[in-house]
Amino acid sequence: MHFAVPDGAEVPRPGDVVHVGVTYGAPHHLVADSGLAGGTYAVRRTRAGDAWAARQAAPAAPAGVGLGIPRVGAPAPVAAPACR
Repeated sequence: MHFAVPDGAEVPRPGDVVHVGVTYGAPHHLVADSGLAGGTYAVRRTRAGDAWAARQAAPAAPAGVGLGIPRVGAPAPVAAPACR
């Protein structure tokens, strides 16, 4: 679905649901420009959109991958549990 956001209207986030009027149907997509002419255009916020916004506002995680490289040398001794 390709749709136009009217001037001054709420811009949807990834994950939000948008109700629009379809103005043109092609074989592999739909076009909904009715909001530009005063037609249907309504945004419904969802939990998915809230999660996307929270992730965008969070600080970036450090780049890289922890490989779990072992230490050099003999492993540290482990205390065996006492028998009763």
